[in-house]
Parts: sequence; structure tokens; C-alpha cells
Amino acid sequence: MKTLTAGTTCYEIPLTKGLHLDRGYPLVIMENWDNSFVVECPALDEYGYGRTLDSAMFDLGSSIVDLWIVLRRMTKRHRNLGGSLARVFDEMNGHIKKL
Repeated sequence: MKTLTAGTTCYEIPLTKGLHLDRGYPLVIMENWDNSFVVECPALDEYGYGRTLDSAMFDLGSSIVDLWIVLRRMTKRHRNLGGSLARVFDEMNGHIKKL
């Protein structure tokens, strides 16, 4: 797997369900031996996979929204989130907005 990016460049992550992130995030973009892509967002502890970079970015956005919805449901039911999930949820909650 070849790493294509690392560092401080921030990317806009496309989200689903009428949502968007109001800031960019540093991503690690890797190309597999079969020319597919893995895109990781360390700040949100999520990744996406796809045959193209665009499809991997959309998969990442979908994964972020799915996790955010699950974490919102858990907090509404007064379930405690562990330290790392609470940190991720706080980050998501602060930057995921409706269009």
C-alpha cells in the first residue's frame, strides 16, 4: 500500500443525508496494490474505501454520518460513551451541520 498524503493539508469530506462538515480535516490517502483507495481521517477515527479516490471519499463521509447518528442515539438514551468515542462525538457534533 502506497501512502499518497500525510501532513497538514486539509480536505473537505462529502457527507450524506443533507449534512456537511464546516471545516476540513487532514486525511491519510493510501493506494492499494489493485489501484483502489483507502482514505483515513485520524481526527474522527474513521476511514473509507473505494475503487476511485472519489468513491473512497464518499464512503468515508457515509461512515462518519452513520457513526454520528449512532452516537447521537446513544447519548439521547443517556448511555455513556467511552473516552475516545466521547472525544470523536464532541468533534463531530461541533462541526457537522445541516445544509
